[in-house]
Amino acid sequence: MKFDRGDSVETSCWEKYQERVTAYNNYLIQEHPGQFAVDRDERFYQQCLECHLPPSSEIPILRLDLKVHLLRNKYIGCSNMLNEESIKTIVQQTNEYWLPARIQFRLIDVVERNWTTIEQQNNYAVSEEEQIQVKDFIYESLTRGPDGKMMKKGQRKHVFLNQILSSFKYYRIKSSMIDSINVFDVWFFDCTGQKSQGICINRSKRTVILGERSSKGYPVLTCRPLHCIAKTMAHELGHALDLNHPAGKRFTDGKGKCSANRSHKNLMQGGMDRKGGGGSYLEPWQICLTRCSATKFLEHR
Repeated sequence: MKFDRGDSVETSCWEKYQERVTAYNNYLIQEHPGQFAVDRDERFYQQCLECHLPPSSEIPILRLDLKVHLLRNKYIGCSNMLNEESIKTIVQQTNEYWLPARIQFRLIDVVERNWTTIEQQNNYAVSEEEQIQVKDFIYESLTRGPDGKMMKKGQRKHVFLNQILSSFKYYRIKSSMIDSINVFDVWFFDCTGQKSQGICINRSKRTVILGERSSKGYPVLTCRPLHCIAKTMAHELGHALDLNHPAGKRFTDGKGKCSANRSHKNLMQGGMDRKGGGGSYLEPWQICLTRCSATKFLEHR
């Protein structure tokens, strides 16, 4: 059995494209069921070779709810320069990077989160000693190794999730899958570690942590321009939509996961603010993969 591509999909409407993708996947189930066990990037790459994406104007927009949390704390919290107005600007710029995929994040709320020793309605009291310990870990111990990769990832996840976010009613509820599960959550801290700009700290819960300041590309911790923060947010939300870092990796046919003839870096490649931040474009297979993840999220809200 051979998969029939039919007419050129470039001139077809979105519904016609979806029909072709369905036909292609049905063909794989019958003739090559093992294909669904291969690397996810590879599967969507192969799908794009057989079923070309239609023009962007024919692709419907997927709108994903986004909630921003501004952590306020004298040791690790962001400054008042990050507020509802500046967050709106950041989200607007973030959405520009996702326009090629026709994915847009809809800001539904900006919440002040006070991490203090005073017990409040929505969070438990946190001792001064614990706050100082967390500060020391983030600013002194959390850094990159000689290979450029962040060290102590297991401890980092424990500190951010179990010591900080779990002290809020927000994260305990989200972890129990009762409420607040239907949004993508972005938390703003002062920084997320030395030579770090942001982290997708939990993909399954779609939780991202960003630093207002960074020492990546700076001699000391420096407040980042809003447009650079937006690019980092777009990158980390890419991780929340199941994208990995593609640089230097290849598909089974030998082609690189990032186009070699591109003059700009891929959105899922990092970068320093003084060089304009990370990349900006998305490959067709990345668009297909993230739209699949976004569609599943919308279907299970």
